[in-house]
This record gives sequence, structure tokens and C-alpha cells, in this order.
Amino acid sequence: LEMLRDEDGTRYVKQKPKKACNEFVGCQQENEFGIGPNMGTWSLDGTDKHYVTESSSFFCRFYCGAGRETRMVLSEGGQPGGRALVNYFRPFRCLPGPCKCCCYQEMTATDAETGAVVGSIRENVWCCFPSFGMFDASGQKLYDVHQPSCCGGFCINCFDKGGGGCCKVPFYFYPPGAGEEERTGKIIKIWTGLKKECFTLANTFEVEPPKGADGAQMALTY
Repeated sequence: LEMLRDEDGTRYVKQKPKKACNEFVGCQQENEFGIGPNMGTWSLDGTDKHYVTESSSFFCRFYCGAGRETRMVLSEGGQPGGRALVNYFRPFRCLPGPCKCCCYQEMTATDAETGAVVGSIRENVWCCFPSFGMFDASGQKLYDVHQPSCCGGFCINCFDKGGGGCCKVPFYFYPPGAGEEERTGKIIKIWTGLKKECFTLANTFEVEPPKGADGAQMALTY
């Protein structure tokens, strides 16, 4: 994972568009993502630094939707088939929701070469807006990941300047127990053009990693 440690600056996680006829009738396909320093346009061009592929059954995609059990692989290079770096596993869980007592969303990352656990992401208990925790291999919390709040923590701050306006509110990385002034790094969904936004379900995210993130933390950030 040392090659991930050396990546500084903003990265773009770009979901590959799929066939529109399948997406709009509810037949979800296995996701693919390109990760690189350039936002790109309509489709992946092979110039990205990393590629992510999903592996899940048709049954899970059709009946379980976004809450399905899935496995993903982060590989080297901007095309499928590169050297595997990180394996991700997300079990079947309920979608994120307020005041849940169980069935929280979670994802575990492992080193593709050694099989060692790299860390995990787990949904926190929340009431007003989604919140997630990032944990290292030992289970110690590294960051809370959520949108900025206002009104004593009861509302999302829709006027946060980090989103660039138009009520685009990023998810920020907060050290455990930290306030707004200590946030570092962010994830935000960005507009990628009328054609892609209107005729596909593919998303593109701008990712600014936390300052000083090591290779393991970079793997969890993606």
C-alpha cells in the first residue's frame, strides 16, 4: 500500500456509465470506478492511476439493491486486470437510516497481497444526518465522516463554503470528538455534464484525503 501513501492532492472517483436501458428498469450491474487526478468526461479513458471493480451476484443486485453484499478490488492502473492492491467486503445491511439499533452499514478493507486487515468503515448511530466512522486495523477510530452541521447539530449546514455553493455539502473527515474548525479532507459529488447526469446513474466524486494520510487510510478514503 506504499504507492497509495505517496498520492497527494485531490483525486476523482469516477463511476463507469452502464447501459441506460438496464439501469432505468432497475436491473443494476456490477460497478466499476476509475480513480485519478483528472475529472474526465463521459467515460473512462485508461489514464487513471487505479481501477475498482465490483463482484456481486445478479440475485443480490436485483433483489437487494444498494444494500447488497458485495466485494470490490482496487487495482493498479486505469483499466481492469491490473495488480490487485486492496480487497473490500461489504456484507448485506440495511441502507443508512436514523435511530437504527442494528444492521449498520459497514465495509472492511484487506491487503490484497497479505490478506491483512487494513481498516474498516462503519455507520455510526445518528439521528439527523448520516455519519460514519473510519477505523484502523486494530479497531481504533481514526475519523468521523459526516456533513457539517448547524443549529446545535440538528441540521446540515447547507451554506457551508466547502461545497462551492448551490447547496452542495461535502462529507468531511473529523478527528474523533473534533469540531468544525478541525475538519480535514472532504468527499463531494460533482456535476459532470448534462449527458452523463441525465442519461446515466453514474456518479463522480471529488476526494480530498485527510492531511498526512498513510497508505491504509488512503485505501479507506476511496
